[in-house]
Amino acid sequence: PIAGELLGELGQRTVDWRPNYDGSQSEPVVLPARFPNLLVNGAQGIAVGMATSIPPHNLGEVIDASIALIDDPELTTKKLLSYIKGPDFPTAGELMTNKRELETIYEEGSGSLKLRGQWTTEEDKKGTSIIVTAIPFGVERGTIVEKIAQLVITKKLPNVNDVRDESTDIFRVVIELKKGADPALVMAYLFKNTPLSLSIQINMTCLVPDGERSPSGTRDRKSTR
Repeated sequence: PIAGELLGELGQRTVDWRPNYDGSQSEPVVLPARFPNLLVNGAQGIAVGMATSIPPHNLGEVIDASIALIDDPELTTKKLLSYIKGPDFPTAGELMTNKRELETIYEEGSGSLKLRGQWTTEEDKKGTSIIVTAIPFGVERGTIVEKIAQLVITKKLPNVNDVRDESTDIFRVVIELKKGADPALVMAYLFKNTPLSLSIQINMTCLVPDGERSPSGTRDRKSTR
């Protein structure tokens, strides 16, 4: 249903239209989205001389911030961040970037986000196991399991007996520890040596029409953040 909100007003000429690539039909300049899709779903793209990397955000938070901005167009970035707590990645994980760093990223439109997986421990008759319950955005589960297994096989992780993937619809990677092993120390090593911890570059660059046409007849665009 939310996808319908991106297209529902196409027939109402809510947005400007233009000829398509060969002039045979018309197309909307932008989708008549009834919510801020660019922030909610994020975007990745590379163009000539510029690129964009916008992370996804929580739908409810973005709408609340949008309403607040309509009521007060002069809201500061700091105030908007009381509504939007930061990016909301579909693979969960922990955002390690603090509030001050987040404010700088949103104010300047670029920066780096630190993400890492989430974990807990379980006790059974075999001993203690680390249970990885979430991984950073963009990392595949199989890659994590394979990397940990390599560390175990090469004896770079001597405190670990085994690693296995028990995921169903719930993410669950089990790391069996040897007796007396410290789970926190094992995870500290894994955060440093595997994709369980990584940085995501943010570059909130958009191309928007500036209303002028170039000599070729196409509409010039400008970059904005």
